[in-house]
Amino acid sequence: MGPWIKDQILLIDLGFYKYQIFTRIKENGGYFASRLKNNANPAIIENYSKWCGRSIDVRGKHLQDVLKDLRDRY
Repeated sequence: MGPWIKDQILLIDLGFYKYQIFTRIKENGGYFASRLKNNANPAIIENYSKWCGRSIDVRGKHLQDVLKDLRDRY
């Protein structure tokens, strides 16, 4: 990864899922999208969805910690 990735979005297959690649993309000002491995546990830094009713605040928590509390599958 180099400066060419700045302001670009890179779609990454799980076969190339390496944290080092994600770090290099971020360091060079780029973005990426990838499916997560089943055991991934990223920190949730923001929730852009607006929900009514019995929604829960997931900001600042880890994915695996809140999955059990979510009613919907996605």
